[in-house]
Amino acid sequence: MVSPEFAGIPKHPDKEIRTLQLNVLFHNPWCCTSAFTAYIPAVIAFLSRVPWEKPDDPIGRLAHFKKVNGLSFKRLWELMGRDPEQLEDWLSARHVPCKKNVRQIEKFLSERDPR
Repeated sequence: MVSPEFAGIPKHPDKEIRTLQLNVLFHNPWCCTSAFTAYIPAVIAFLSRVPWEKPDDPIGRLAHFKKVNGLSFKRLWELMGRDPEQLEDWLSARHVPCKKNVRQIEKFLSERDPR
């Protein structure tokens, strides 16, 4: 049985899903787990577009890359060769990376996520 709050969503939605509906789903606290993040690439493929704008700053682009590709901090760490705690600090704005690290982030993104 479908819960009342999801009663208005059809069982087999077509490509008319609105960005607003996706934003509600992706910004709920219960869906911010790595298990949920893994489904984001499938949702993007279903929509045939990325529903978020790509930021201009390197840290914002790194967060966008992580989100769009459905990566956990551990997987991003494996790809970048960085400490997952350090990545988490950068992406949560607890720490600002030094210029050397910013250059490494930009190099990583230019190789995998061209503008």
